[in-house]
Amino acid sequence: MRNTSVETANFISSVEKFKLHASLTILGQDLQVIIWGGDKPHIGAVALAQSRPSLENPEKTSSTSSILSIVGHKENIVVQYVSEKLSATLKTNVAVTAGMHWNVFDEEDIEMVMRSVDNLLQLIINFLQSKGLP
Repeated sequence: MRNTSVETANFISSVEKFKLHASLTILGQDLQVIIWGGDKPHIGAVALAQSRPSLENPEKTSSTSSILSIVGHKENIVVQYVSEKLSATLKTNVAVTAGMHWNVFDEEDIEMVMRSVDNLLQLIINFLQSKGLP
């Protein structure tokens, strides 16, 4: 029997100067995540991931995603990573939207943002697992 409830939760992660927000919506068995941060929240990229048996080991679960990006935006890396990780871990369909902007940005900053993304991801997984979802 499918879960027919809709529930939302919000999360915040900060690594150095890079504060990220995430809004999670549980739609029955599926998940929608919106991630934003910086001084100009927006939509930079969207991913839709579906869990599937791993191609290397069919006993493990993996994920495949489709990505749409706005020209000139790099959030495709974040949405693909988060959607596939959540989908494979939780064995469900996941849509992720992200938009982040900081004016000064270098390789070290990218690493800090990805650490903050990892923190958000773990907060979301812990939250969902504590509820026995999806």
